[in-house]
Amino acid sequence: MRLALVAGSASFFVAIFLHFFFISSEYSREPARATSGTSEKASGGLVVEVDSLLRELLALNQARLASVHYPTAPSLKCAPPRQYIDPELMLPIYLLVIGVEGTGHNAMETVWSILSQFYDTAILTFDAHFHGIHAAPNVSRGYHCTTISREYSRFLVKEYLRMPRIRGKQLVIDARNSFPEGFGASSLAHPDILHLASFDGELFDFRAIVLTREHTASVVSSVKRFFTPTTDTHTNTNTHADTNTNANKEEDQTKDDQAFKNHLFQARATERLLSLINNNVELLPCGKTLHIPYETLTGDNTTSLAEPLARLLSVSLDHINASLTLIHKNKGIAQTAKVASNEVQTLNRFFSLQRVLWPALTGPAPSITPSVVSHTLVPRNKRRPITAPPLNGREGAGATKYLMIDCQRHLGFNNMLFVMEMGLYLARMLGRRLAFNGFLRMRRCEDKVLCNKSSCQAYGGEYECPLGLFLDMKQMNEVGIDWYRDEKDLLDRYSAFHDLTAFDTMYAETSLVIDHVPTDPTTGSPRVSFPYYQIKFTCELVPTKIYRHTYNHTIARATNTTLIDFVAKYAHIQETILYLHGTPHRVGLTPVLWASERALHEARGLWHELHIYNTGVTALGRQLVGLILGRAKADSFTCVHLRRDDFTDLGWNKKALDLTKVIARINQHRRSGEGLYIATDEERLERLAPLRDLGAVFWADFASVMRADKNAAEVAMLGFKDYVGLVEQSACVKARSFLGSHCSSLTGTIVNMRRELKGEGVVIPVSDE
Repeated sequence: MRLALVAGSASFFVAIFLHFFFISSEYSREPARATSGTSEKASGGLVVEVDSLLRELLALNQARLASVHYPTAPSLKCAPPRQYIDPELMLPIYLLVIGVEGTGHNAMETVWSILSQFYDTAILTFDAHFHGIHAAPNVSRGYHCTTISREYSRFLVKEYLRMPRIRGKQLVIDARNSFPEGFGASSLAHPDILHLASFDGELFDFRAIVLTREHTASVVSSVKRFFTPTTDTHTNTNTHADTNTNANKEEDQTKDDQAFKNHLFQARATERLLSLINNNVELLPCGKTLHIPYETLTGDNTTSLAEPLARLLSVSLDHINASLTLIHKNKGIAQTAKVASNEVQTLNRFFSLQRVLWPALTGPAPSITPSVVSHTLVPRNKRRPITAPPLNGREGAGATKYLMIDCQRHLGFNNMLFVMEMGLYLARMLGRRLAFNGFLRMRRCEDKVLCNKSSCQAYGGEYECPLGLFLDMKQMNEVGIDWYRDEKDLLDRYSAFHDLTAFDTMYAETSLVIDHVPTDPTTGSPRVSFPYYQIKFTCELVPTKIYRHTYNHTIARATNTTLIDFVAKYAHIQETILYLHGTPHRVGLTPVLWASERALHEARGLWHELHIYNTGVTALGRQLVGLILGRAKADSFTCVHLRRDDFTDLGWNKKALDLTKVIARINQHRRSGEGLYIATDEERLERLAPLRDLGAVFWADFASVMRADKNAAEVAMLGFKDYVGLVEQSACVKARSFLGSHCSSLTGTIVNMRRELKGEGVVIPVSDE
C-alpha cells in the first residue's frame, strides 16, 4: 500500500503486484519480462523500487516452490498446503468438481450417490445462483457470466451452507461444474475457482477434482447434446424418448438460440477454459487437488483412483471402492466415430498445437500429496431394527413397511408434489406406505415480519414450513403417506435396505421397468412378447399422451435392453424401510411403466387424490375469486400465470418478456367485460403496466384485504411467496379460462386441478408407438 501511494496509482500497482506474485513469481519461465520500459517513463526512478520488490518476491516464491515435495508427479505444480485449518472446527469438506464439458461429471455422480449413503452428504448439481452466474435482461444464455465480486460470492456460499438441507453435512459436493456451467451457456459462465478456494478454512475445508478427457472426444461429446434431432424417436426398447410436441418446439427454438455451440466454437472454448483451469489449479494448495482422466475413470483400471480419492475426501477406502465399481465402463465406441473424419483431423491438429497452454493437465494423472486435514469423516451408524416411536406418532406402526425416496424439497411445492405422487404409486405397488419429509423449504419470503411470526422454522435466510400448512394431512395419511422430520434419525431407528442406483436404473435407456412382467401360464417364464403402456408428461408436469408399446425379447436382447419386473425386484425385501436412491423426478417421464392400461389409470387416479389443499388455502382462494369478480363487469374471469424473474433470466421462457405477445394471447381467449387476474413472480409491477391498461389486477391489489379479519397464523403465512402461489392456484382453478407459462410446474398443477374439477382433457387417448 505504501508503494502504491508513492507511485500515485493504486490500481496499476495492485494489478502489477497480483500478476507477478500469483503468476510470474511462481511459474514464469522468463522472469526478466517483469520490467517495463513504459512503466519506467511513467513513474521515473520509483519503478526501480517496485522492480526490486518483485524480484525479491520472485526469488522467495521460487525457493518456496522448490521446497514442495511431489512424490508421484514431479511436474505437478501447486501452492504449499495451508496449515491453518483447525480440525476442531469440523468445517464441512467442500469438493469442487472442475472440468470442461464432456469430461465425466455425470459419471462421477455415481460415486457421490454411493458416498451419500455412508456419510452425511449434500450434492449440489446445477445451481447458477450459488455461483453467481447471471446475464443482463433480454439476452440469451450465451451471455451468462459469473460475478466478479468476491464479497457477493462469499455471501452466496454462506447462505447456501445455512440452508436446512445443507447445514450440518460432513461433505458438500459441488458436482456439475462443467466449464461452462449450464445448458447452452457461454464460456464465461463457470465457477470462480480462486474465489471458492479463498474461503478455505473460513466457510469450509476446500478440496478439488479436475476432470480431463482426450480433447477432441470431449468437444464432440459436448456438442452432440445441442444438435440431437427433436423428432419422435420412440422405439419399443427406448421408452424414455421425449414425445412432447410442445416441448420439442421449444427445444428447437432453444437449439436455434444455441447454434453457436458447434465444433469450431467448442474447440476454442475448450482451449480457453483449459488454460484458465490450468492457471487456477496451479494456485490451489497441494494435498487438496486430484486430477482424474475420463479414460481412467471409465476404463479397466478405475480402482487405481480409489486410494487417492479416499485420501482427498478423508473417507473410507472401502466406500470409495464400492462406488467406483458401479461406474459404467467405456464400451470402446469412440465419440469421434460419429463425426466426419476431416473434422476430427482438424480438431486433433488444433489440440496437438494448443495443449502446451495447459501443461498441468496433460500427461499421466498426478496423484495428490497426503491430506493436510488430520480428521477422517465418520460414517453414519449401522442401521439397526429397534422398537421406536413410529412415524406420525401412531402406535402399532412399527410393523408397517415403508418406502423412502429423495423428497426433492428444494425444488418447490409443485415439483415436490409430483415426486410425492411418483413415490406413492411405487409404494402402493409394493404394499408399503410412503415415508415423506413433512417440511417444505420456502424459496422466497416477501415480508420478514410476517414470516418470523409463522410456525415455520427460520434458518439463516430461509424457512422450513410444515406441509400441514399447505395440504390436508388427514387425507394424505388416508391414502398412504406418513411424515417424518429427520431422515437420519428415522434411518437410525429402523432397519433399512438401500438400493443405491434405483432411479438411475429405472431411467436408463437400456432398462425397461414394468410394474408386473406378464408370464407364460405354462412355463411361468416372462413372455417373449407383450404390450405395455407409458404415460408422457409435458415439462409443466401435465399428462398428455399414453403410448402402447410392444416388448419383443429378440429385439431387446439385440439392443442390450434389460427387462425388470419392479414388484418382483423389491417385494421380497424384509427391512422396515426400502430406500430407493437417486433422482425420482425426470421431466416428462415416470420411473415405472405398466403392463396394462387399467393399471396405468389406477396410478393416475391415485395422483389425483393428492391435490387436496388444506381448508386455509382453499378459503383464501375463494376470497380471492370474490375480489377478482368484484372488479369485473362480467361474472367470470381469465387467469394468467406469468412467470418471469428466474425463468427469463435463465432463458427458459423468454417470450414472457415480450408483453405484446402476452397481450395478444390474452385478447384471443378473454371475453368482453371479463375480469383479468395476473399471477406473477415479477417483483417490479411497473414493468407490467401494459397489462394494467387491459384492466388486469394482481395480488398486490388485494394483499391488505386478504390479511384483514384473519388470525395471526393465517396472516403470517401470506408473507411467503410460495404460500401466496398456492392461494393463486386455488383461485385460477375457478377461472373460466386459464393461460400459463411454459415449463412451469405451478402452471401444470393448475391445469391438472382444472382437469379434475372441470373435466378438461381428462380422457387421454392411447396411441401406438
